[in-house]
Amino acid sequence: RWVQAEALRYVTSAIRYAADKKAGIIIWMGNEPFPNAANTSLLEFDGCPKPAYYEVKKMFAPIVLGLRHESIVAKDGIVTVVPFMRADARMLPLITDDVTLTAYDMSGTSIAQYALSAADGNHDWDAIQLTVEKPLLVRLSSDALDICTEYVFLPENAHPFSSLLELAGCAVDISCAEN
Repeated sequence: RWVQAEALRYVTSAIRYAADKKAGIIIWMGNEPFPNAANTSLLEFDGCPKPAYYEVKKMFAPIVLGLRHESIVAKDGIVTVVPFMRADARMLPLITDDVTLTAYDMSGTSIAQYALSAADGNHDWDAIQLTVEKPLLVRLSSDALDICTEYVFLPENAHPFSSLLELAGCAVDISCAEN
């Protein structure tokens, strides 16, 4: 489900980024005709929204914060991201200067932070290179606009769940009550 959500976000983000050059996107399957893991549907078989639904909804909001990037896998330990903002014309008066890009390791520790000025609304910021030695969460946010978009980047040749494998172990006691 995460891969589907990321793929649809990537496509809708690209459409929104190039809004003056592209006409739009049609997501062919609105819902699943039967339970299935491999499709572009936004709704589960039972009608509940999938994670992809929320990601696509964010990318078509009146104000969008997003990242352009080539891949979620960091070749040679570096990923280059280009933050952008797109706003519908009626939303431009709401744009403020408080956009922040923050990179976190998987324990939640902030390892890099960038303040980005968004005074003119539709904006492309300079490329930012991030070092990715372990899985990295990148959050692009504006508190004043109540917008937050998150991305995950992985080091090349890393196990996708390596950070989970490093968590401390625990003991689990399971017992059954007799009737």
